[in-house]
Amino acid sequence: QWYFIPEILTGKNQAYGSVTLPKNQADPDRVRLSGKPQEMVAVGMAYDLLNQNVTGIAQKDNLPERVEAVKAPVPACDLPEKILTREEVKRQFTGKKDIIVPEGYTKIAKDAFSEVLLRELFSKTAWKIETVQLPEGLRQIEESSFLGCFKLKSINLPDGLMKIGGSAFRFCESLKSIVIPGSVKVIPGLAFQGCSALETVILKDGVEKIWYQSFHKCTSLTSVVIPGSVKFVNEAAFKHCPKLKLVVIEDGVQNIHPSAFDRGSMMTICCRSGSYAEQYAREHGIGIRLLA
Repeated sequence: QWYFIPEILTGKNQAYGSVTLPKNQADPDRVRLSGKPQEMVAVGMAYDLLNQNVTGIAQKDNLPERVEAVKAPVPACDLPEKILTREEVKRQFTGKKDIIVPEGYTKIAKDAFSEVLLRELFSKTAWKIETVQLPEGLRQIEESSFLGCFKLKSINLPDGLMKIGGSAFRFCESLKSIVIPGSVKVIPGLAFQGCSALETVILKDGVEKIWYQSFHKCTSLTSVVIPGSVKFVNEAAFKHCPKLKLVVIEDGVQNIHPSAFDRGSMMTICCRSGSYAEQYAREHGIGIRLLA
């Protein structure tokens, strides 16, 4: 079994400097060659030498005629980032209503699908996207990625998604429902603001913060489930949602901003007796339905 520093043997020199190998077999990238350019040298050493630090002089004559590198598995977290940019979106999806983002992409870039750029702000004509299927390996949706996709009706957020950027789905006026996986810890400000057709929001256990105006002016929203993992519901998170009738707040939620919901609405908070949610509802004049 052979390990290499990241250079290619060229035969430009007979002596290539001192080589230091690490004690840890699983850390071959830490092998270093002193004082030589990165493109010059490949050095191979047998596995048993990796049990100790070895310093010596690497000579071209000491290398075997043929060596084969053993490629160690790369952890998923170390896989190279593959970004779907706005330019790629134009190239691959222009004119399409139903979008399937290929496997391999880990991030959707800022403004990638956005229909709201300065010259398009009121035209509603930039894209015609109605459905989007995202790959399982997607980890990040950046700021304003789908901003103003006025005809977008449905999109899946895959388990394992870790980030939704601010204003990511703002003004997606045809989006009817959304399920946010628990791997997304923070729903940022304005993420779904103005999604006027959005009726149902399901937040899976694991979500921790619902930030400023996340669902502000979702005028068709009728119900939302807030899991016990949520630590904080921020100011105006569900403000100006006149059809919001039922909010299920599970045990564990301990901090809701006084203006998170509309006061004086017909909304009912469904919660357990003695919970923080019950206390919040009573203090702010919101209807209560106690769970058994």
